[in-house]
Amino acid sequence: MHKSIIFVTTDYSYFTSPISEALKQLGFNVHIFDYYKPNLIARITGVVSNLGLLPNQDTKNTIDHLANQALISQALKLRPRYVLVVKGETIKPETLDKIRSMGTPVINWFGDGLFYWRWMKRTALHYSFFINNGYDSYSKLKSIGVKNYYLEYAAPKIYPRPSYTKKYSITFVGQHTHRREQYFKHLADLGLQIWGYHRWQQSSLKHLAHGPVPVHQAHKIIGQSKIVVNMLTGNIRTQPQEINIRTFETLGMGSFL
Repeated sequence: MHKSIIFVTTDYSYFTSPISEALKQLGFNVHIFDYYKPNLIARITGVVSNLGLLPNQDTKNTIDHLANQALISQALKLRPRYVLVVKGETIKPETLDKIRSMGTPVINWFGDGLFYWRWMKRTALHYSFFINNGYDSYSKLKSIGVKNYYLEYAAPKIYPRPSYTKKYSITFVGQHTHRREQYFKHLADLGLQIWGYHRWQQSSLKHLAHGPVPVHQAHKIIGQSKIVVNMLTGNIRTQPQEINIRTFETLGMGSFL
């Protein structure tokens, strides 16, 4: 059987480049499937929605459906040895069942822990292998009879390590959660700057928030920071048992975490 693999990810994911390189080093022919940009029809649908001609939920459902159909079509065409999904919260159980019925194992390495528990509980058992980076997610799935695996992150070699002038006092790069917002309020007067998606711009820390940045820019910001703060997703009552990717990226860049 040929060593091809469909890697289901997104172009902005911090995992796309390093995992692709690791798979290539293992001898795989990597076909990246971006489940947020499946085809031209989905993009046109998004444009129509932006013009106000479709309700947002209808647009999301349509794009998700198109993405799932496109993934099935690609699996039928390529007949890969594996399909590897990172997160893939819009990939539907029936899509996974269809691909597995072709004889192709489907693997998920899920990196957002209990923040997506309801989705995980519903979907994990439809994968051939479901892998968590969070021990609490692994344990909770196991407790309800879902076979899954625990595998922590690592980091690629960054050599030579880039050298940046430290221009930021304290930074955070990542998505907004209520838990993060509550903790970071205590750093607001200490030079904190935040980069992330739109919910930061609607939060009590909006005066410190910049927009999202691509991976290479995020790494540069980390390298230019005197202190990088890190806060897991979750809620105020829950302390997740996991280590997120920012830990490895920050230390890999030689910055203080």
